[in-house]
Amino acid sequence: KDEARRALGLALAPAERLVLVCGHLIERKDPLLALEVFERTPEAQRLVFLGRGPLERELTNAIRARGLAARVELRGEVEPSVLAQWYAAADLLLLTSRREGRPNVVLEALSSGRPVLATDAGGTAEVLGALAERMLSRTREPAALAAQLGRLLTASFAPEALRGAVAHF
Repeated sequence: KDEARRALGLALAPAERLVLVCGHLIERKDPLLALEVFERTPEAQRLVFLGRGPLERELTNAIRARGLAARVELRGEVEPSVLAQWYAAADLLLLTSRREGRPNVVLEALSSGRPVLATDAGGTAEVLGALAERMLSRTREPAALAAQLGRLLTASFAPEALRGAVAHF
């Protein structure tokens, strides 16, 4: 994780927790909910959005209005090789979608040995399998999501177990 953070030029202390949001900045992905959940989670120190979309300006304005510009970044789209570095650098992937198919980002994060917090949309529960009990939120209520995010960020996960949970995909 430390090596990936250095390669990406992230100025984070080793104990600082980085939450990653990957995907288009569009209504159905609900990046504004992700921002609100992060803001309510004291265990999370940094949030990075990877992706572009029509909500980019609204999200930027919300970050500024909430005084989070020092802790939240929008990095735009990245190449797959760079995306792999982001997963390695992150502590957790946050997915707050309203609708999903089978979310590749959940597969990618777990395959990278990183835990996930995802809302219950589309095939997300199927991808999470047995991990859904801890990593799937049945609510979109920000305070409940923030509490779950805090628990996941302070929990310990064996990367091999997370990779094994999605190996069949």
